[in-house]
Amino acid sequence: LAWSQMHGDESTHTAVLLDLLTFLQSQPDHPTATAILKHLRLAAIVMLNPDGAERQTRHNAQGIDINRDARVLASPEARLLHHAVLDLQPEFAFNLHNHNPRRTVATTGQAAAVALLAPPVDAAGSCPANMLAAQQVASWVRQTVEMHAPGMVARYEADYMPRAFGEWVQQQGTATLLIEAGGWSTLPAGRLRRLHFVAFASALAGIASGDYRRVDASLYRSLPGTGDADLFDLTIVGP
Repeated sequence: LAWSQMHGDESTHTAVLLDLLTFLQSQPDHPTATAILKHLRLAAIVMLNPDGAERQTRHNAQGIDINRDARVLASPEARLLHHAVLDLQPEFAFNLHNHNPRRTVATTGQAAAVALLAPPVDAAGSCPANMLAAQQVASWVRQTVEMHAPGMVARYEADYMPRAFGEWVQQQGTATLLIEAGGWSTLPAGRLRRLHFVAFASALAGIASGDYRRVDASLYRSLPGTGDADLFDLTIVGP
């Protein structure tokens, strides 16, 4: 199960999901498409928050951050996603977002084009089997992305948030991975979209083949975190 644009102003992965569906329909004989179509059942909520997308705001029409509504379920969008998880009982879930495009990889000054997080199941940092699988898929994605964007992959820095959907879905026993699209200041936005398409398609192919299991989860755990010092479009120094 994959869902995108639960925050209305985070649209990169909506395009990526549409690209993926187009790819699977138009090129079913491609080896990656064949593996996905043969071994996976894919469910996608392409745009969870259309009202926020229309307004280009993080929140929905009620002013609710859907990604903080996993427990109360005050929004119809949260209820829809909640029921999708319980009805489908997916083995894997992808929570797809955009973060600040000026966020860096640690202190390198390099834009974090991709940030990954296997959301924690509790504040103690427990690692059940589905959490380990999520970390292995994240490691697989890291290997794929670094071939195309060296030094531009980070681990998304976030504390345990029990109200967030990533944590709740992980607690249901589903291997859940958050993928954040960031920035790539030297290239047009279309290149970032293609990078995330390759990353996502590769993740699905790795799951379809089972090859993700051969990847050490330490590749994810050793990722540098997203940095505190953001990049700037323009810096003015002096009086």
